[in-house]
Amino acid sequence: MKIALSVFLFSLFPYWVMAQSNSYNYYVPEFKLPDSDSKIVVNEKGDSVLVVRFQKKDIGLNTYQDLVKTYKSTPFFANKWHNGEIVTDNEKRLPFIIAYNIENGVVYLVRNTSEVATLMRPKEFSVMGHTFKKIQNRYFEVVHEGRTQLLKEYECKLQLNNPIIKTGYETEGGSNDYEGEYIKSVTYYLNKDGKLKYLPLGRKIFSQFGVQQKEVEEYAESNKLNPKTESGLLAIFKHFDTLHK
Repeated sequence: MKIALSVFLFSLFPYWVMAQSNSYNYYVPEFKLPDSDSKIVVNEKGDSVLVVRFQKKDIGLNTYQDLVKTYKSTPFFANKWHNGEIVTDNEKRLPFIIAYNIENGVVYLVRNTSEVATLMRPKEFSVMGHTFKKIQNRYFEVVHEGRTQLLKEYECKLQLNNPIIKTGYETEGGSNDYEGEYIKSVTYYLNKDGKLKYLPLGRKIFSQFGVQQKEVEEYAESNKLNPKTESGLLAIFKHFDTLHK
């Protein structure tokens, strides 16, 4: 489905040329979002922010007032466009420039700077070395494939700041600079036989290994693996794959 995404990608052109020479680490510092005059920019502090512009009508005076609201961070994965690919329902792999909106669970796609972006929910897509699959109508990153599939779900929620009356004495660079902030978090799951199971981080994960729990736990302790980190999880699950069933 095509949407009216006015993508201001004039600054993308030199990076697109770079992408033709297999340089995949490029970044679009500004682009427009649908349904409002909104854009993502990197401000002078180095923060990626969502800037929303709209008009407020004063019915009594029959005038319009331009308003600007700025939100820290964005609802997008890594706040960037990157080269990637999608997998269609008939298993075709198609290359695109991709921006993944975590909050809405949708993917924006363009092929070049002159196109209007397409909004899609493909069965699978990859970007920045991360592979996402749609499971139970939600997107999960596949962290590990083995005896058990380890998945990671990204979530994003907009946390609005409490409105305050500014006095002019506020410190710069604080939360007062923004209307709110997009807060991102991750949750881990196990996918076994098509069933998703929430995976709490920490020592509780060892209960997932059944009769081999003690062996896996001893391996983690002897190798100083932290089950609260993703690197620790990966090492633990990779070791579990080497054990006899």
